[in-house]
Amino acid sequence: MLYSNAYITMRNITSKSNMVSSPPLYRQVENFLREQIQSGQLQPGDMLPTVRELCEQFGGINHLTVRQALRILTDENLIYSVQGKGSFVASKTKTQHCIALVLPNLEDYIFLKIARGVQNVFDAEGVRTLILDSRGNWDKEAQNIQHLREFPLDGAIIFPLAHHDIAEQIFRMKLDDFPFVLIDRYFEDIETPSIVANNYQGGYDITAALIKRKHINFAWLGELTSSSAKLRLQGFRDALNDNGLACPRERIRTLKLAPAASHQEYIATLEKEVGKHLQALLQSTPSTPQTLVFADDQSALIALRILQEQGHNVPGDIAIAGFDDRPEGAQSNPPLTTVRQPMEQMGEEAARAALQRVENPTLPIERVCLPVEIVLRKSA
Repeated sequence: MLYSNAYITMRNITSKSNMVSSPPLYRQVENFLREQIQSGQLQPGDMLPTVRELCEQFGGINHLTVRQALRILTDENLIYSVQGKGSFVASKTKTQHCIALVLPNLEDYIFLKIARGVQNVFDAEGVRTLILDSRGNWDKEAQNIQHLREFPLDGAIIFPLAHHDIAEQIFRMKLDDFPFVLIDRYFEDIETPSIVANNYQGGYDITAALIKRKHINFAWLGELTSSSAKLRLQGFRDALNDNGLACPRERIRTLKLAPAASHQEYIATLEKEVGKHLQALLQSTPSTPQTLVFADDQSALIALRILQEQGHNVPGDIAIAGFDDRPEGAQSNPPLTTVRQPMEQMGEEAARAALQRVENPTLPIERVCLPVEIVLRKSA
């Protein structure tokens, strides 16, 4: 066992008569563990017995009773839990930090995965999290970032929306030495710590894979305001060049998305933009593109629906590929070929980087780039 031998002699609750006048069972467990920690019999980093073992040591009490006691000690920062490993005694000198997580929309699968990764690390480290959800509203995100320094925070993790210019605010935070980490994207003119997926490699590899499948006459559709989208397009172009193919300038279609008041408004604008550029490509001469590569799955799925409504066969007439690996892409008909990003791992890496910068603000600025995975399905 990794926990202290002091638990081997843990007292049992022996009779119902004693329970009547004694403190509640969860308090008895809580007080006993507290005594072990405060007396030094349990040292920082020592592992506590499992919930099952504690239940048995206290005479077969209910596991919910033990969990209630552990929760109280966790709230007091005396212990902390690591998912899948157990509970441990916290360091007596450990400071409980509070770090903000600024996300565009918590109803979105991608941002939920990122938030889960962040919480995996913060829960294990005893870090409190303030989640600021912009709900797809660009003005709301700007306000959230602007007001970060007004909260009692030690730092922040920020996923900036692709279409809103917040560079000035980011630069101001850097000048003020406010610890923060960007996730998924970065600003070319501002040196900032960031955690990103390998967007360039994703754009290159998905295009190379489509070429290997004998797809021809390529076109690209996507927004081009974010660093991630620009790198995906660069990878797309390089893969074509390396394989002796070209994509005429008129087949690089930039989706222009104005500031949105809500996620629903953003989707409505996206549908309009995708529809407009898709029709322009289908009417182009001398030949229409046969392979459409999108900067994101949402745009690709909108195009898939429009093409099918117009009677086009996918992939028979036109092949489609996206980027992100959203669940709805795997469930579409046909399932969407795409690029899978390690969103939960990105959240975990961002949490570790943010915590390190909070504890040591002089750390050198790093950009961590995580690998992506090509997912070949039946849409291309």
